[in-house]
Amino acid sequence: MVKNKMADVVDAIVNPKLPINVYIDVDPIAYAGACSAEKAAYQWFEKDTDLPVSEQFTKAQAAKDWFQEWEFCGNGDPDLLERRTTTIFKEEQDAFDACDEVMKDYLATAKKFTRNDEFSVTGYMTPSGSDKIKDCGGLENRYQFNRFECTETWTPKPRPKYLKACRNYLLRTYDWIKMAATGFEADTHVIALSERYRDGGLILSIDKDLDQCENTWYVNMNLPLSQREAHFATPLGDLWEKFNAKGDLTIKGNGFKWLCFQAVAGDASDGYKGLNGTGQVKLFSVLSPCTTKQECMKEIKKLYDKKLEKGFVPKAAKDLGAKPEKGFIKYLSWDGKKRKLDALALMQQHFFLAYQERGPSDDFNVEYYLINKGE
Repeated sequence: MVKNKMADVVDAIVNPKLPINVYIDVDPIAYAGACSAEKAAYQWFEKDTDLPVSEQFTKAQAAKDWFQEWEFCGNGDPDLLERRTTTIFKEEQDAFDACDEVMKDYLATAKKFTRNDEFSVTGYMTPSGSDKIKDCGGLENRYQFNRFECTETWTPKPRPKYLKACRNYLLRTYDWIKMAATGFEADTHVIALSERYRDGGLILSIDKDLDQCENTWYVNMNLPLSQREAHFATPLGDLWEKFNAKGDLTIKGNGFKWLCFQAVAGDASDGYKGLNGTGQVKLFSVLSPCTTKQECMKEIKKLYDKKLEKGFVPKAAKDLGAKPEKGFIKYLSWDGKKRKLDALALMQQHFFLAYQERGPSDDFNVEYYLINKGE
C-alpha cells in the first residue's frame, strides 16, 4: 500500500488513538471455508435392503414432503423406510475460495478501523491436536462438551472434510499467518499481543471470549461489515444492553466486567452453566454500577454466598442421596466424581472456565481480586 504522509498526519490528529497493529484469530476462517464446501442432505432408504428410494434433498422439509406424498399414494409400509442425513461435498478449491472471501472481509474491516493503510496484520492458528487445558476432571461441566458426538465415550464430532486442507492453504497463501506456539491456542497469542500495544492494537475475531481484552481495541466479526463497530476495552470494561436480530434483549460487554458476566451467567456455546439460577438481567444490574475490579468480585461473592446459604444440591447429586449442607454445593462432576465446594471454590471454578488465558501458565485467582483494590 502507498503511504500518504499528509493524510496520515491529519488522521492522527483527528483520530489519535486508532490502532495500527491488527491481530486475527484465523481458526474460524479455516473452519468457515471448510464448512462452506459441504452441505447436509436428506434421503430416504429402505431399511431391509439399505437402498435409496428417494433423491437427495438439501432441505429437511422437502424430504418430509416427499415422504408424506409417498405415504399418501399408498406405496408401502412407511415403517419400512428410514430418513438418513448425508453430506454433499463441493470441490476442495471451493473451500479455498471461501477462505479467501472471508479473509477479504477481515482485511476490509482492518482497513476500516485502523489509523491508515499501512496497518500491520498478524494472524494466528492453533496447532492441530492442542489439548484443552480446561478438560480436567471434577468440574461441574466439561469445557466445550457440546463438541463431542458421544458423551459416554467422549468421541469428538466429525470435523469438516477440508478443514486440514484449508488450514494448510491459509498458511501457504498469507505469509503473515503464524502457527501458535506449543501449549498456546491462537486466541491466547491474539489477546496477549494486542493488549501489549494497548490503544495501538486491534483484535478481529468471532470469539466472544476475546471481548475480555483490556486496554485494546476489538471488533466482533459476527456482524456484517456495515454494522461492525470498533470498541476500546478499558481494564474494568463495561456492560450494555442490545437487541439481537430476533428482537430479543441481550447483554454485551468487554474487559473485566465481561469476564465476570460470562463466568457467572455461563456460556452455552462452551458448555458451562455458571451459577445456577442467576439470570443475565440480575447480573447486569449487579455489575453495572461497579467502579473497580475488586467491587465486581465482592458483589459476585455475595451472589455465591446467598446461593449456598442453606446449601445447594443439583438434581444429579440429589438423585444419589446428597443432602444440602449450609455453605456448600454438592454435585456430581461430568466425569462421575462426587464434589463438595464452598462459595469461593465454586466461584474459582466458574472463573477458571470463563477466563481467556494470555499464556500457557496464566491463571485467574479469585482471591487476588477480592483482596486487592488496585487494577
